[in-house]
Amino acid sequence: MTSIKKRSVVVAAVATLLASTVLVSVSAQSANAAPAANAAIKKAMDTPTTLTFWSWLPGQQNQVDLFTAKYPKIKVKLVNVGSGGAEYSKIKAGLAAKAGLPDVAQIEFQYVPTFKVLNGLANIAPYLSRTWKSQFPAWISAQVTDSNGGVWAVPQDSGPMGLLYRSDVFAANKITPPKTWAEFATAAATLHKADAKQYISNMVMDSGNMNGLYWQAGARPFKMTSSTAINIKLNDAATKKVTKFWGDLYSAGNLPADPYWTSDWNAAFNKGKFLSWPAAAWGIGTVAAAAADTKGNWRSAPLPTWDGKAVSGNWGGSTVAVMSTSKNVIAAAVLADFVNTDAAAAVSLTKPPTGDFPVMNTVLSSAAFSSGTNEFYGGTTVQKNFADYNATVGKNYEWSPFQDQVYTYWTNDVLDAILKKTDTAAAVDKWQADTVAYAKAQGYTVTTN
Repeated sequence: MTSIKKRSVVVAAVATLLASTVLVSVSAQSANAAPAANAAIKKAMDTPTTLTFWSWLPGQQNQVDLFTAKYPKIKVKLVNVGSGGAEYSKIKAGLAAKAGLPDVAQIEFQYVPTFKVLNGLANIAPYLSRTWKSQFPAWISAQVTDSNGGVWAVPQDSGPMGLLYRSDVFAANKITPPKTWAEFATAAATLHKADAKQYISNMVMDSGNMNGLYWQAGARPFKMTSSTAINIKLNDAATKKVTKFWGDLYSAGNLPADPYWTSDWNAAFNKGKFLSWPAAAWGIGTVAAAAADTKGNWRSAPLPTWDGKAVSGNWGGSTVAVMSTSKNVIAAAVLADFVNTDAAAAVSLTKPPTGDFPVMNTVLSSAAFSSGTNEFYGGTTVQKNFADYNATVGKNYEWSPFQDQVYTYWTNDVLDAILKKTDTAAAVDKWQADTVAYAKAQGYTVTTN
């Protein structure tokens, strides 16, 4: 997930949750699976086997221990080879060399298409129950499945977006949480005029953060029509509208442009420089860790919308995938499924030291999760609020198989134009052109309709 570097501060936000939640899990050996698959699964899990599992997730050993307790014939070697890009580079090198790869690997949502196109992922659908997808919200299961019934990974966590805000400062300025982006812009001007040292938020400086806002606005930039053909439409009306909105706020002086993830950026929350943040669910912990002196004054609200309809975007999210090179695909598929959907494992993922935002419907709707309160957020049920936002995330969102390059072009083209206060529409068009040129150079057939 793009939240890799922030995970360590998420844990505090969910530390008291789900202590006694009872869930119903659909395991890989469900009776709903095909009889032949059930027989193959039983044989695989009764055969002494060692699986290698690459994961950067804190606490992943807890889920592995639950797995090996249930399947004592299977040993799991858990290895952290680096998070995100560091791991992906090793996977790409291993695919090229056809050696040195794990059986199972943690992969963010946006990189599943990359490794699928590289023929690096195994289709694990034959080893899952026929009702497997129903365990997750539809938009989440769509991140790892295809129209042909293939399943290329198991969802692990997600990042539905909402607005975290300083309720005390908003109230002092007679501002209610903005329901629309127009109201957000008005509030931005009001707050900065009232105190020149305060801003409603920071300029959106992270490509993943802005991508979530594009997602919310209805942008659907990619559609893979085959393994070698893709439709690219990064410069649609929704994307241009969102980009112009943030560019105008910055140009008007109503937003600063502080680089994300620095000590100064963290301190800005504590000092009251940033009064809100359109953040992912894991941002609950990010703000709580950064702004300890403001404990009790923060709240959450749905993201402001463009047309009044309840809709959110997503920022972040990971999966566990089985590598196509594994010699033990069935056992690996059971492991990938188990560590994310077994009743105890699913709850364990939400607890320290992991602190994931859950993806299973049974966890999201559980009484323990819904009733859990957070004192930093005034004793409110902020986790339940984000579960509600999760239910409104826009559907049918696809990633490109070269998302890292897409994000690089966004930073170089779009963010650069915003910060230089130049034409944002032209910058988005350049982002489109650069991405199309890159895709063609990689051998893709590209359409842009």
